[in-house]
Amino acid sequence: MKAISLTQPWATAMALGIKSWETRSQKMHASYRGPLLIHASSLFPSWARDFALEQHGATKGKIPLPQDMPLGCIVAFGSLMDGWFRTEDVRGKLSILDLGWGDFSNDRFTFQFQLKEAINPVIKAKGALGLWTPKPDLVEEVYAQMVRQS
Repeated sequence: MKAISLTQPWATAMALGIKSWETRSQKMHASYRGPLLIHASSLFPSWARDFALEQHGATKGKIPLPQDMPLGCIVAFGSLMDGWFRTEDVRGKLSILDLGWGDFSNDRFTFQFQLKEAINPVIKAKGALGLWTPKPDLVEEVYAQMVRQS
């Protein structure tokens, strides 16, 4: 299993099923497909807070207010689907909503995330850059939380 850290509000948007495509300037672990945890970074820069506030209004409250978004924790479980694509190869197939949640300019890379379950309550965890491998005890805690939720 792998995990990826996202800045808020992008992590919450993934957990809510609003965002399903993640874009990056570099392709990471190009061969990896499979289970993926979404980790909300502990950093929340002001420009991201501004975007979160805009999205709170645009989604009629589906995206929480910035102060209500969790930081430094696992927020969702799902799958990295089909690997990495060049943004210019998928841009024409995406909805306006998808395009609004990522940087799909040329010479970037993207992957599709399929949400299986939001993690609630969230699980505190330290993240890392790129795709990272969570420790076994964190994976066990995520699975246990999912069982409690069902």
